[in-house]
Amino acid sequence: MRCNIFSLSSVHAAVIAINEAIDHGVPEGTMAAMQNPNAMLINLDTNGAQQYHDTLYHAKGEKVANSRKRVCSQQTVCGGSCAGFRWREKNVGLGHIMLQRP
Repeated sequence: MRCNIFSLSSVHAAVIAINEAIDHGVPEGTMAAMQNPNAMLINLDTNGAQQYHDTLYHAKGEKVANSRKRVCSQQTVCGGSCAGFRWREKNVGLGHIMLQRP
């Protein structure tokens, strides 16, 4: 029996490419990024590029807004330092929110 092995870094790179395509605002670019086999998305409707793009754009906007709310509450709770970490808003997208040392 053969197993399908995928590289987590390849999946992460595909998610980054999708996020960048969303930021560029071109539905066809978003669709092209989604069609990357490393994104592991199946049964995509190529006629739905605009709808996919719009849905992902709005979802990403909501995630950014929610992360900003978290930043405000974290700054209130821990004085903004959050144990030596700060939020990086530019990394908010379909992937996870990253923290980095200041």
